[in-house]
Amino acid sequence: MRIAVLSDTHLSEPDDQLLALFRSHLETADLVLHLGDHVGWAVWEFFNAHPRFVAVAGNCDHPALQAQLPRLRQVEVGAHRIGMAHGWGARAQVGATVAAQFPDATIIVYGHTHKRHWQRLADGRFLLNPGSLFWPRDEHPGGLAFLCFDGPEPSVQWVNVDQPLSAHCPARCSPKMEQGSGQVVA
Repeated sequence: MRIAVLSDTHLSEPDDQLLALFRSHLETADLVLHLGDHVGWAVWEFFNAHPRFVAVAGNCDHPALQAQLPRLRQVEVGAHRIGMAHGWGARAQVGATVAAQFPDATIIVYGHTHKRHWQRLADGRFLLNPGSLFWPRDEHPGGLAFLCFDGPEPSVQWVNVDQPLSAHCPARCSPKMEQGSGQVVA
């Protein structure tokens, strides 16, 4: 089983590059998980073309998406419980903060930082951040991750997305969304 995990697309509308990425990588995935900051409603609708698409809201998503999508979600895949959240708080602590919300999950996936991260925690759980699809904040290119379950432990396969930065203009964030309350605050 291959699960595509992506976050922080930050597009108002789907574009040709997103369509090409969907066709080349997402269409054949067994499951697609988006960790928020799709941004535009049309982008979320675009991803819904996949028959097994699951998403959570991010702090920059269109207000209608923030109202429609949960901030925390858990999905079961075989023997694994995958906890999903966009993330919030101090960037250096986002992974730990999100992991604390899912004590029963075997894998926790999150976004928000725009930085790739894959780690086995001391308690045996796994923590994954796929980074930003188009706007990375570290030395890695934009991209997504595939969670693979073809061995005794889950593994990650990174997919790089190379594009000129001028090809994508990030949509601006709406007011900050507080995680615990589910309310938007200025």
